[in-house]
Amino acid sequence: MVLSFLQEVLSWRYYLMTVVALFTISSLVTAGQLFEDESENMFLKFTATEWYTWNIRNRKTLVLILMNTAQPLRLKFSESFVINFDLLVFVFNVTSELYERMENEAKKFLLIVHVNNIMMGAMVFFEFAMAGQNRNIYYAKFFFEKVAPFCSTCLTYLCYATFPLLGYMIVSCVFFLTGAFFQLGIKSNDTIYIYCRSSASSLDSFSHLKDNNNGNRGNYHSVCRGLSASLKTVHRYREVASKSSTMRGKTYHKACGNCNKKIPPHNYVLHTAHCARNITLCHLCTEPIPRNQFESHLKACVVAKQKKKPPPPSPIKLELSSYYREQKAIEDKKAAARKERLIRKYDRMLDPGIN
Repeated sequence: MVLSFLQEVLSWRYYLMTVVALFTISSLVTAGQLFEDESENMFLKFTATEWYTWNIRNRKTLVLILMNTAQPLRLKFSESFVINFDLLVFVFNVTSELYERMENEAKKFLLIVHVNNIMMGAMVFFEFAMAGQNRNIYYAKFFFEKVAPFCSTCLTYLCYATFPLLGYMIVSCVFFLTGAFFQLGIKSNDTIYIYCRSSASSLDSFSHLKDNNNGNRGNYHSVCRGLSASLKTVHRYREVASKSSTMRGKTYHKACGNCNKKIPPHNYVLHTAHCARNITLCHLCTEPIPRNQFESHLKACVVAKQKKKPPPPSPIKLELSSYYREQKAIEDKKAAARKERLIRKYDRMLDPGIN
């Protein structure tokens, strides 16, 4: 009896099934621990960056809580939020590495599931192949025929159940980080050009914002529309600028739709958002007026309308007139210098002795 018990327990098929069950459990535990360790390492690497510590030291908005705050995020476009371009690119590279590592860990999980399925198939095959033999020990037979495959099946289904969660984590992490970097990129012109391609849908995140000062939701909607339109303009200007940095000796500028000032392409997005935030139109004279001067201008417009006089001039137009005069003076100075260089060039061609 003892000899038959030892022969039955020490049989190679039960030994193989035991090894398979233990390998399934250990592989799942090892892979899960590896994924957890890699995630922790990436988090520590991200929090050790100079950009992250600078945000903590200066009490700025953190990327980790940017999209998960209980209250809507309120951005003030008039503030100067300057981030080192190279440093921000480095942070983006860290997040890209995080995504790649999570994807690699998902592939490892998938490989473990396939290996587990193959081993389960081998267990079932050996069970059916040996089903005709006379087994003397009922408990060992019940354990290796029922309990071990059941545990392996449960672990397999548990591993399968983690895939939707893992995919959701990866997708949400990518969209969260790109959306967060896009919102931070509004303060950095170069950053917008880098991240707006992968985060154009993040413009919708501005539509739920509300201004605490006057409760006007239209400002943020106008900012969204202005940004979505200006992003296309930035791409077009960058493509033109990549082919030719100048056009007939002049910089390729774009007039702002609010203040009508000609803005360089690398400052156009920030300037458009600033105008949408700080400039409004007078409903009497339809002139662009700064918000801090709107009440006084409106009173002056009402008085002028009652006295049938022309409305007061817009301070923005007055500023534009001086701005255009300065620009014209600069252009004239450049043209004079260019003309002088050409005259010198032709003089040297006629008389090489002239310096």
